[in-house]
Amino acid sequence: MNVIPVMDLLNGKVVQGIGGRRNEYQPISNSVVTSSAELYEVARAFKEKIGLNWFYIADLDRIQSTKNKNFNREKLVNLAKSQQYNISLDAGCKTIEDVREIAEWNVNQIIMGTETLDSLEILSEAVNHFGPDKIMLSIDIKSGKL
Repeated sequence: MNVIPVMDLLNGKVVQGIGGRRNEYQPISNSVVTSSAELYEVARAFKEKIGLNWFYIADLDRIQSTKNKNFNREKLVNLAKSQQYNISLDAGCKTIEDVREIAEWNVNQIIMGTETLDSLEILSEAVNHFGPDKIMLSIDIKSGKL
């Protein structure tokens, strides 16, 4: 069995999800793993304390297309470049151009979520171009609807 922790990243901080109400998300504090909300510190704590080094990271700034959509880019690229961690990244890919951009970040997997994806054709194109091991589909359901 594989355990893959999920980290939601918003404004450069790992935040605690609250039932999908993103306007209520706050930086984590006093988790069982670390009291830090810094991406590197959370990743390091998971690796050192629990032995986990593969993460599903949701870049909420990009997913929500906020004015800060590139705010987390450098942190995520540096985390991937460190090669200490495996990263599955949901960066709000809507188009094949978005997928190509995220592929340059050297993450292990690009997550394409139905929340942001423009069409299933783009998903198919991404899988055909990058391969099925590089692309992961996240099925998002809100109020009972895909």
